[in-house]
Amino acid sequence: MEKEAFETVKSSKPFKLGDLFIYGGVILIILAIFLAVLLPKKNQTNGFIVYNGDSVVLTYEYDSDKLSIKDEFADSVVVATNGNITVYLDENKTEFNTFAIDKNEKSVKMVDANCSVKKDCVHTPAMSNDGAIICMPHQLKIVPLGDGFIPPVTG
Repeated sequence: MEKEAFETVKSSKPFKLGDLFIYGGVILIILAIFLAVLLPKKNQTNGFIVYNGDSVVLTYEYDSDKLSIKDEFADSVVVATNGNITVYLDENKTEFNTFAIDKNEKSVKMVDANCSVKKDCVHTPAMSNDGAIICMPHQLKIVPLGDGFIPPVTG
């Protein structure tokens, strides 16, 4: 009896048609999970908002090239001829952050600051559709403008 069972197993195919369907289905499910994780839908932004603490300093819209500075910060924001924008964070205009806007790439990048020796915010990559640029010493943050973006809390 054992020899017949051994011969039956030995002569049978390693995979039956039903097994192949199950393995194929498992592979498709795993592939779908990887694609869902690796290819997340990115929110499309049309600009960014600059905050000082919890106060909005300015907003910028890429498509219309519209810069809106809040009245209480009108004396604290300077737009240079090269397009860079500097936000001064004190009355003496000694504490500042300067950022550049790339309209073609729809991104913004911090280019200068005097917040610390390391200037971490200056080394942050340019922000386009997601992420944020944060200068902790100055409590300045730049976040995308659009639905679904929640500004990070600083301070």
